[in-house]
Amino acid sequence: MVEMKNKATLHTDLLEALYGEVSVQVLEQDDYRRVVDILDKNRVTRTHAVTWLPEIETDDPIRGLREEIRLGGSIGKTVRAYGYGIDKRMILSCNIGECEWLESRMQCRDLAINLYEFWVNAEGVKALIGTILEIYPSEVKAISNNPDAMIDISSDKERLTTCTKAMGYILGGNDN
Repeated sequence: MVEMKNKATLHTDLLEALYGEVSVQVLEQDDYRRVVDILDKNRVTRTHAVTWLPEIETDDPIRGLREEIRLGGSIGKTVRAYGYGIDKRMILSCNIGECEWLESRMQCRDLAINLYEFWVNAEGVKALIGTILEIYPSEVKAISNNPDAMIDISSDKERLTTCTKAMGYILGGNDN
């Protein structure tokens, strides 16, 4: 690992500012999707997140990073530890209000979501780490390196498919 160069604010930084130290609990994971709860010290879910992961190529210059994330590491903190640059490309950020299937776990009724692509600048390469859906209490301020820079997904079939999966996940209570 290299010396930490990237001091970008991460979602976990905001959670820790509000709730103290947080940890990641991996609920399910395969080669293409990871579902986690980010828990505070009292084991209350402060963020429920789904990440759609790209395939790991044999010659991937950030293969070690990808494997560490797949072993359960916090995505943002793991990228930061490697010293790589972070670029969050926001697709959707909004309040959703109530979400019954998450209410008891999050001890909160007023929820918000971020859906974004998480990219790194590493080893001279820009690489997609995953498309992330975060569901969290609306009191946690949404973050992005470029908060006004929503990407246009209207003509990109792959991005539209992921966005549809994310909305189905929220509305369907996580069945996709």
